[in-house]
Amino acid sequence: MLLAILLAAGRAATSEMYGDLGREIPRALAFTLDGIDAPLNAVGECLDRYPRLDADAALATREQRSMRLNRAIGEIWARSEEDALHDPPPRRRRACTMTNLSAALQEADVALQRAEQTFEQATIALRSGAWFGPLQLCRASVLRAEVVRREKEGDWYLSITLRPTAAAALEAITRRRTGDLLALRVTGTVVSRPRVLGPILEGRFYVSAGDGGPLEHAATLALGPC
Repeated sequence: MLLAILLAAGRAATSEMYGDLGREIPRALAFTLDGIDAPLNAVGECLDRYPRLDADAALATREQRSMRLNRAIGEIWARSEEDALHDPPPRRRRACTMTNLSAALQEADVALQRAEQTFEQATIALRSGAWFGPLQLCRASVLRAEVVRREKEGDWYLSITLRPTAAAALEAITRRRTGDLLALRVTGTVVSRPRVLGPILEGRFYVSAGDGGPLEHAATLALGPC
């Protein structure tokens, strides 16, 4: 029987394949990110050369917005080497005037809005069910799920055992993501952001949280239909 594991990008995989692990992030989303850094970098370079230009606060606001978006993306997907090494389109150097800085900031605003909208579209599936990074936790991928109270630590943890195909997929994902944070999402809300310390083997992992309620909900969803 084919085992369907749903990807956050909306793709499905059979028991022989789990999406394109070489390109984990949706291509459309990766492309939208390319247009954000160039105008922000141009503004930053001008401010380094001409500190009296009054655009520091405007730049900082957009940089924080970009960081929030990239953090949310990174908790789900990794950029492939192809994406990371992709050369941005050439940008003509402009004089460091307030008019040009304002134009660059507006360009960044358009790029940020496009990327945020693309991210919202790419994560529609994550607004229901339980997800660990790009892997949906449901009956097709999960063999066992239980929540345990750790009295000594004063917290709760969700224990998950995956079925073989999902276990192989998670091992491949976490092997690439060592050192990164992966989000546990329950009906669209991030309830925990554990750091990947190494590849997760044999499909067994634990996620802790201070509140057991969301983890109990995650366990119920993990044993339910996809």
